[in-house]
Amino acid sequence: MQYKVSINPGRMVSVARLVIVVALFQAFCLGVASIKVRTTKAFVVVVEELKMEPGSVVGGNAGMGAVRLNSNAPTGGTVVSLSSNKSAATVQGSVTIPEGSSSATFTVNTSAVTSDVVATLTARLGNSSKDANLSIMRTGVKEISVSPSSIMLGQTATGTVTLTGPAPAGTTTVRMVSGDKLTVQGLVYVSAGSRTATFPITTKVGPDSATYAITGDLNGTQQSAVLKIVPTELSDLLISPTSVADSAKATGTITLGALSPAEGVSVEISTDSANVVFSRDLKIPSKATTGSFTIQTYVAATPTTATLTAKYRQITKTATLRIAGAELHDFTVSPTTIKYGVTSYVTLEVKIAGVAGPSAVSVPITSSNTNVINLTGLTVKHNYSSATASVRVNYVSKPTVVTLQAKLNGVTLLINLTVNP
Repeated sequence: MQYKVSINPGRMVSVARLVIVVALFQAFCLGVASIKVRTTKAFVVVVEELKMEPGSVVGGNAGMGAVRLNSNAPTGGTVVSLSSNKSAATVQGSVTIPEGSSSATFTVNTSAVTSDVVATLTARLGNSSKDANLSIMRTGVKEISVSPSSIMLGQTATGTVTLTGPAPAGTTTVRMVSGDKLTVQGLVYVSAGSRTATFPITTKVGPDSATYAITGDLNGTQQSAVLKIVPTELSDLLISPTSVADSAKATGTITLGALSPAEGVSVEISTDSANVVFSRDLKIPSKATTGSFTIQTYVAATPTTATLTAKYRQITKTATLRIAGAELHDFTVSPTTIKYGVTSYVTLEVKIAGVAGPSAVSVPITSSNTNVINLTGLTVKHNYSSATASVRVNYVSKPTVVTLQAKLNGVTLLINLTVNP
């Protein structure tokens, strides 16, 4: 005959009396006059170990606890009660160790603290208990980051300070230190409950190639980030106006991507056209982002386009300037009436609007009577706006009017010359 006895797990249980009762009942049923009973003390399940992994956390971050029994939990599992002696560390009221297992883990939630705290966690099962300590530390600096990681002088970057845990009640102040060529606020404030805060980083005038460290300090913890200052780059070249006529001037403007460094920036300027003149080297002073130069133009017999190129370091920018063809401004003959034999020559003059370029400007001229006067044209030389020529007049037997025509780029001018015999 078998009898099943259930024992409440976790309790110190003596079954001596229960065994005796069962034995007496068995003896009565069998008619046995006497029985012998030998009892043993029941095995008791207790908490053998409680530990924290890790043993310290930054306030606001969760920790992990592990409780272990001295044997596997029986059918139905074993419930172990949990408690904490500090409000900065909270745990669930209990943890259940599954049937057949001897251990279980549980989460310890912590809150941000203004000073380091040691919390004692207790695991209890019946009359057994174990304690373990969890150190809750003040938040510190986990990381300092900068975006972008490299900038040119005069540009702005954004720094981010990240804490190891949420900031406690009130305002958390992170002290910042940076290189002398950077402008960074000395204190960065992180609001309660937040883990991050941003701050601007600007550059002062200095070398256009350098590396600076930016360090954040909080509660004895420090982290740093590096910001690189890279050389200023050429950003743009503009010409205004983009089209000119009559040797008008234009203005070129060079723009840098950032501030010019302390020593300034020298930009080389070149062109593929002989019809523009300008300074071939432009100095952009310290702290400036732009520089301008004057473009003097010459006219040619036909419209031309000049391409200007600006170069700084290995970067080039180009822009074009359209120059209208020379325009005929005036056409004269002197004298306008002559008597052959008294005067055998006349003076012709053409004037253009603007100044002729290195290629000069040829003005075609035709005559209505080539027997009297004959020429093909006049050439306005470089740096001049007019051209003259003394032209021979041939004999006429009767009064004759000769019409001379000068034509250039769609403009036609006519003059008459009267020749008497």
